Amino acid sequence: MINNIMLEILQKIPHLDLGITYDPKKMLEEVKNFDYANYQTSYAQTKELYEKNWSGASLVSIDGSVFGDMSELKEYPNTMPKETELAKHCPYLMQILHDIGSSNERSRIMRIAPKGKLDWHSHVLHHKQNPKRLVVQIPIVVPEGFTYSVMHAKDLSSLKKGQAFRTYDKEYEEGKVYVFNSFHPHNVFNPSNNYRIALMTYMHIDNTVSKQILEEAIKKYKGPLI
Repeated sequence: MINNIMLEILQKIPHLDLGITYDPKKMLEEVKNFDYANYQTSYAQTKELYEKNWSGASLVSIDGSVFGDMSELKEYPNTMPKETELAKHCPYLMQILHDIGSSNERSRIMRIAPKGKLDWHSHVLHHKQNPKRLVVQIPIVVPEGFTYSVMHAKDLSSLKKGQAFRTYDKEYEEGKVYVFNSFHPHNVFNPSNNYRIALMTYMHIDNTVSKQILEEAIKKYKGPLI
């Protein structure tokens, strides 16, 4: 599949199940003793929201530090991300990254706090992320009712006006690998009293391994399009 065509299709799929499943118990065993740092945002209006609800620890980061990569990037650096000291303690998680072509992508264990949510945001439209770099979520612990949500970018005006708008919602399963649409605005909602824990990484459609996985998943996709 030509990359431009693939990218156009991917931007219309709110949640793409890649058809790959890992053992969430083995994943949790490797991260159960992690320390976490609060995620930082440069947007003053959401700074408190993010610090309260979103925290993480890096396996692969821009500078190789565990907690130095807990913010959105203004510009993606030319240098290749480096494994952190946590990576050597997480062979199963690192194997997962290798399997999907994400060994050299920023990869973090991210938590959403009980009763937590984020702001509606687009990695591409708001943070200038390369549209060829896709957000991947592999849930490790998913509390009951935890929801991943996507809206069409055109509906941001409705959100700001307090008007109704459509969302594309999905409850991800533990251990499964998903592309969470990062072109259109998206959000997460945790109504429970427990943390959601997930491996968050990226897949680049120019990566040979990632591209093959994405092509197969697109062929099998039967869900709605944004």
